[in-house]
Amino acid sequence: MQHLAEKIWSSAQEHLRSKLTADTYNMWFASLRASAVDNSHVTLEATNEFCEVWLKDNYSSLLQDAIAIAAGKQLEIKFKPAPGTVPMTNSRASHAWRIEKGTQASLLCLGLPWAPRPRLPWQSAHPWGPNQGEFPRLFCIG
Repeated sequence: MQHLAEKIWSSAQEHLRSKLTADTYNMWFASLRASAVDNSHVTLEATNEFCEVWLKDNYSSLLQDAIAIAAGKQLEIKFKPAPGTVPMTNSRASHAWRIEKGTQASLLCLGLPWAPRPRLPWQSAHPWGPNQGEFPRLFCIG
């Protein structure tokens, strides 16, 4: 089944490349691997939890379409962590990474280390009050 999963995913990747910019494809889809397929599911290995959530939240219908075209039938997509993936257990950090939708978030998909950005003293004196108009961000450390 591994070989069939890889064949379906290879075909789906071609469809995704035709629908996405090269940067978007390389950032979110190039690192995915198909690990299994059965009559109703295909299992994709995501680089980390952030990538899994991001793909589900932002590209689930595109992924479904690409897999259906490649397999010739609708298959439910399951995700599992890639071997060696360390789960994100810090609940505060877990909440923070779900909010950011910028370049820093993309770094997480590449498996780079990260930490929530510390608040700077001047940020609490925001003209509209604390936390209004401010967006949580993530940054790389190391």
